[in-house]
Amino acid sequence: TPVTGRPLPGETLEAAIEREVIEEVGLRVRAGREVHRCPAEGAPFTLVWFEAELLDEDAPLVLQEEEVAEARWLTAAEVVRLEPIFAATRAFFEAMR
Repeated sequence: TPVTGRPLPGETLEAAIEREVIEEVGLRVRAGREVHRCPAEGAPFTLVWFEAELLDEDAPLVLQEEEVAEARWLTAAEVVRLEPIFAATRAFFEAMR
């Protein structure tokens, strides 16, 4: 799944994105525009999807092992072939193909 997380109290969604990406995969990004919202499957909250700009294209992935088992860059077509994948995630990337 894409990098995910929740905002801390008082934190904007954009700041949460930038923090979560650093924490989970060690990359610095700048949050961009919101591109999608959908209900979370089996949970009482809404998923909010944003574009993000990678600030250092040469930076290596540094995984937070207790959060992320594997990370790699994928196209939308590759994402929809992943298993398992949440239906909302598949639908979002299907629309991008």
